[in-house]
Amino acid sequence: MPKKTFEISKEKGNNILVQVKENQPQLLSDCTDTARFNTKTEAHSTYEKGHGRLETRTVTVHKTANWITDCVWKKLLATVIVVFRIRASYNTKTKQWDTSEETSYYVCNTDKYTAIEFCDAIRNHWGIENCNHYVKDTAFKEDASKIRKKPNRMAILRSFALNIIRVNGVTNVSQALYRNAINYDRLRKYDAIFD
Repeated sequence: MPKKTFEISKEKGNNILVQVKENQPQLLSDCTDTARFNTKTEAHSTYEKGHGRLETRTVTVHKTANWITDCVWKKLLATVIVVFRIRASYNTKTKQWDTSEETSYYVCNTDKYTAIEFCDAIRNHWGIENCNHYVKDTAFKEDASKIRKKPNRMAILRSFALNIIRVNGVTNVSQALYRNAINYDRLRKYDAIFD
């Protein structure tokens, strides 16, 4: 996550919400300090049950950049968001609930959103991850690709193919790819290709 992205976003008047990961160690440390020392916070909790899982998610919004040490980041960031998840999954072999905890840190260039709005935005991002990126990786083997020269072109083609498949009402992409691979007449039924 380069600073340039935030600078361009600020110039254009757009808001940006990004997860901070280990590849930004100083910023991640600053976000951890913000969560530890900032007392003025806003929080929202959700509880979900489904697919043999129980998940409690608490989103805490710190509308300050006081503990950001890098002077450029300090000017660009307005909010640090902390997402704390407690997940319990039922283990059918042991007949016990296995629990895990995870803390994620996000930064945003505006402080005008509430904890509920940040919670929804972060949760909806995972919907995109599950519907697009996961399908591209499992059905099209995108992460295993050995293409090194201009890989973005192949990524565009994969997105194009996925869009055609979805427009034609396919819900199981892997199964559709397999059926099309063994029967050319099925491939010709996709209207969007041959119109």
